[in-house]
Amino acid sequence: MARFDFKLNDYEKDGDGFSLIPDGEFEFIVEKAELKQTKAKTGHYLNFTYSIVGDKYENRKVFDLINIDNPNEIAQRIGRGRLHKLAEACGCVEVDDSDLLIDKVFRGMLGVEKGTGGYEDKNVVKKFIPKGGSKPEPASKEATGGANPWDDDEQPF
Repeated sequence: MARFDFKLNDYEKDGDGFSLIPDGEFEFIVEKAELKQTKAKTGHYLNFTYSIVGDKYENRKVFDLINIDNPNEIAQRIGRGRLHKLAEACGCVEVDDSDLLIDKVFRGMLGVEKGTGGYEDKNVVKKFIPKGGSKPEPASKEATGGANPWDDDEQPF
């Protein structure tokens, strides 16, 4: 037993530690990636844990579920595309194991997702930002005369 030498009512109640973080761009580190089976047992997802680094919200956790195997082809394509974006933001070109993303730092846009089914609103990474900023858009066909510059047989080197 531990007896207190103070009255709890003399102190303000601090937040529960789960208050929402405002929308914005943050730096994160991938702390954990666990492969889990879907509730219906028909597919799998990666359950990621990210922590914010280098900010007043240092060490706050954000959780992300990324579908990688699903009978719904659209859900699977979206999930695998999201995993590709995460890997790119971490500076990884090819990844064939989620463990390769552990301890990697990336930038992302944090937002708030409305709670459903009795769950409260939560923070989510809305967008992964590629290393070095945005990827350049490919040149339009109009700008290149309808040809792709990389299709030219003559190489400048």
